[in-house]
Amino acid sequence: GASGVSWDHALRGYVKDSASLESQPREWANTGRLRGKLRWFATPRWTVGVDAELALAAGSLIDNDIVRRAFARGAAAEQWGDLTQVLVDRDDLVARHTIDRLYGQYYGRRVVITAGRQRVAWGVSEIFRPLDQFAPFAPAEFDRDERPGIDAVRVSVPLGRLSSVEAIHDPGGDRTGARLRTHAGGYDAGVVVGHFRRGLSAGGSVAGDVGETGLRGEMLFEGFDDVRATLGAAHGWAWHNVALSAEIHFDGSGSSDPAGYDWLGLVRGHRLTLARRYAAITATGLAHPLLRLAITGLANIDDGSRLLQPTLFWDAGQSLDVRLAAQWYAGAADSELGSRSDGLLAILTRHF
Repeated sequence: GASGVSWDHALRGYVKDSASLESQPREWANTGRLRGKLRWFATPRWTVGVDAELALAAGSLIDNDIVRRAFARGAAAEQWGDLTQVLVDRDDLVARHTIDRLYGQYYGRRVVITAGRQRVAWGVSEIFRPLDQFAPFAPAEFDRDERPGIDAVRVSVPLGRLSSVEAIHDPGGDRTGARLRTHAGGYDAGVVVGHFRRGLSAGGSVAGDVGETGLRGEMLFEGFDDVRATLGAAHGWAWHNVALSAEIHFDGSGSSDPAGYDWLGLVRGHRLTLARRYAAITATGLAHPLLRLAITGLANIDDGSRLLQPTLFWDAGQSLDVRLAAQWYAGAADSELGSRSDGLLAILTRHF
């Protein structure tokens, strides 16, 4: 019966306001989000998760078919069912309600099974993540608080205290993958095999420290035809918690000539980058216990285009976080990053 079912639960979430201003042409947008996250621990072995979000976007940037369609679809990357309802749809104003997480999770002694709309994050790198095949972020993505949910079934089996294997099937995106993770000799290592957008693929990752420097790398042979690989390093110092990290990335499916760029694939979300060779570097430090500064540089080595993004993180207290950033692009008009407009970004988040 229902005697073993309880109403033990946790409810949290946030209110977020995001503003952006682009210089050429001068366009602006403001997005407000109210997101609630409910976790219901029905029994010691069963958990139900639901994330619901009410969002409203206004501004001249919203009067763009691509931006409008992406916003109206909600955050979910793939959908078994349409859990998004558009409430308002005007030229420069769109409001929607969406369910971005909706899953059931079973905790067994030897297996964990999760079915429904859920978060999936593979890969060990910070900016370029070849193994992140289910719901990846774009390299220049500013707001990474919530990874888009995907509709999938995931089975995880622990193989010991520091090892596990998991398999994921995403029927909506026609993707299936398995990952083995383990830890040995001070390093985390992983092996991935699966059928993704470009066919049968295989790869792996490794992360660990050499002295006081952290190293990480990941590689994926897509369709056993092209290779995508990232190598990164990070080092920190006690003085003002200064840290420096860098990554280099190679994408064999990209083009070294802007004339061969797959812009349509980028717009449709099938690609995150266009060229073959990239580099990124980030420096961070504390200006005050409540203020953190970060400067990120991103470069397309093939066409010479660049992005410089300084960001200020302010812990304003009472669960209020503030992020302010500028984005400066440089390069030829037909280059990947040079074709974008400079801009200012601001995000205010109040957690509850």
